Amino acid sequence: MDFVLAILVLFLIAFLFAATGHGGGSGYLALFLIWGVLPMEAKLYALVLNVLVSYLAFSNFRKAGLFDSSLAFPLLIGSLPAFCIFVKTAPGEDFYNQVVGLLLLFSALRLFVPHNKKKYKLKKKPKTWMLVLLGFCIGGLAGFIGIGGGIFLSPLLIFFGWADPKKTAAISSIFVLVNSALGVSLLLPELGWLWQIFALILNGSFLLVAVGFGGWLGSLHGSKTFNKVIMNRALGAILLIASVLLVY
Repeated sequence: MDFVLAILVLFLIAFLFAATGHGGGSGYLALFLIWGVLPMEAKLYALVLNVLVSYLAFSNFRKAGLFDSSLAFPLLIGSLPAFCIFVKTAPGEDFYNQVVGLLLLFSALRLFVPHNKKKYKLKKKPKTWMLVLLGFCIGGLAGFIGIGGGIFLSPLLIFFGWADPKKTAAISSIFVLVNSALGVSLLLPELGWLWQIFALILNGSFLLVAVGFGGWLGSLHGSKTFNKVIMNRALGAILLIASVLLVY
């Protein structure tokens, strides 16, 4: 893929994901795999970008007063142990590509489904143990794939009526941030501290700038106002293309 095109695609992915409180890990992961990066290294690079974007997203959502710690903290308490266990899993390259491709397909199709505003009617908050258990399940799956887990968490929070879309985005952003930061700290020693840091600085400077700017801009709009339908359709189209490239 042309380098300039890669920069533009990463910027767009970061912008669209951050607008909904996600780090964009599944999108970055797909691109790295399409470029031929090995699964464990692709995990690391995607998580590094995830940390940057989710931090920017969380900062903007928190400033807007949308963060709900009573939901976020139990989810993280459950997620972190499971994420630790599965993030070091090294799956076969072909199998891993298929899993990520199917994940992207599911995510893309979900984004094309129109949302009924009535579904956003909030219900009573769940018991703490339910949030911890949910966090554990999502954390394990996210760790195996190498993403922050927001792509699984967000639809569940809205489906169960535990948070509205904007609060969901705020909760997802901190969930993704903490999981991704943990993943980076665990994978760097496995893959070699000095070499990976050198490679990230040498090859990733432009990528970090593009993703950082896209994430900041997306979260800024997402924490205030944006056309959800257009955002979802655009992001869904990108994920659909990436899923087809990975699966086939």
